[in-house]
Amino acid sequence: MSDEPDFGTGEISDADADGYNPGDPADSAPLPSLNVSFAEWVQEHFAMVEFFTAEAKIRWCPEWWEHTEAVARLKALWVAHIGLDENEDAGALSSWWLHHWDAHRAILFHDKGPFRNCDVEHGHLWSSSDKRVAPVPAMPPVDWRG
Repeated sequence: MSDEPDFGTGEISDADADGYNPGDPADSAPLPSLNVSFAEWVQEHFAMVEFFTAEAKIRWCPEWWEHTEAVARLKALWVAHIGLDENEDAGALSSWWLHHWDAHRAILFHDKGPFRNCDVEHGHLWSSSDKRVAPVPAMPPVDWRG
């Protein structure tokens, strides 16, 4: 069994959907606490980070959760940050900033990063000039022998 948190897929099975009633308060429950904790951490973390850059424009998306790569990177940062509380190393927080935050920040906010078509003021995928499709690995044919 893995010690990693289960973030779920966001999908429900047919068995789970049976008996779903959107008017029932039990069926309109908030996100699981783990996802709420993650989203709150992202908000709190970015509220305290001071952005400095030579460029006038910060690459960020107000709908950051719509970007799979960004979510994966932010969750990795969050999980590593949670581990700080369990770590008795006095330099753990500094190490997190240098080895985790700085590395992911450079990619998240890069002009070709996951938020390249978004704008803090104008929103998600505001600039659609970049029509590139993310590379998705295809499965080799069934009879393929590598």
